[in-house]
Amino acid sequence: MHIPLTCVESCAPGVSTLEPGRYADSVLFKTLTLAMALSMGVAPLLAEPLWSAPRAHAASAAAAWNGLYVFVGGDAERRRVVAAIDEVVSSLNVVSRNLARARLLEASTPYAALNLEVSANEISVALDDHQVVSPRSGEAVRTSTPTGVRAAVRQQLFGRSLIQVLHTRSGTRQNRFQLSADGARLAVEVRIAAERLPHELEYTLSYRRAD
Repeated sequence: MHIPLTCVESCAPGVSTLEPGRYADSVLFKTLTLAMALSMGVAPLLAEPLWSAPRAHAASAAAAWNGLYVFVGGDAERRRVVAAIDEVVSSLNVVSRNLARARLLEASTPYAALNLEVSANEISVALDDHQVVSPRSGEAVRTSTPTGVRAAVRQQLFGRSLIQVLHTRSGTRQNRFQLSADGARLAVEVRIAAERLPHELEYTLSYRRAD
């Protein structure tokens, strides 16, 4: 089932929006809610964790993310991004197509380096020299995109996935950072949705740990 990014909150609400009841606060209910949302291709930004992990385990899991990652996708991935953009805008009229293509190319240029830092309370994602810091709880904060557009951002960990969602007036971008089991590689799955696009733009970029 395909769920647009603009429905991240309305289609998969966080547990903070649930009415108090007999089951709403149970671990089982929260686990089922998360499983259902993930099966539909969206990542709910929970206002509280599903369960409280031991302090040592949580610290170890956070530390696994920390470090600098460099782009290793090369020209092959750059060409795939351009091809994905051309396909998305192909059905637009000439004027709209050229404008949308230029903006998407600007927003989709692979960053040379990513610097991730996860602490007990915050998540920091730096794309080259553009840094975004927000609470680990998934609470939205005001920021700007790397291209200077004002946005609201939410960031949260789900196992070996770090989800970053940016909402602007013109659309939504989701970056899903997928850390490999050995912690050496990072895949960044990008989904961009905008009201004037016929469907979402999707592509994946490859990074490896530099330190």
